[in-house]
Amino acid sequence: MLVFRKPIEGVERPQMPADVVIVGGGPAGMACALRLTQLIEAHNAAHPDSQLSKENIYVLEKAPVGCAARSAVDARVAPGI
Repeated sequence: MLVFRKPIEGVERPQMPADVVIVGGGPAGMACALRLTQLIEAHNAAHPDSQLSKENIYVLEKAPVGCAARSAVDARVAPGI
């Protein structure tokens, strides 16, 4: 766990274990998450003895909807996103 400043005594902060954290749910962040899951699936198919998990991959977005609310993304152009 990274700690950038001294924690305040008596205050508990929520923690979540993560393997990958993608900051930003825009087109690039969502494409990154999609491609990463595709690579993990390909790895797992090719190497059944050393499986990787997609469970702890998170995309952080400050907007309520993220990429889906942006007009720059057209579902006909990028149906996988």
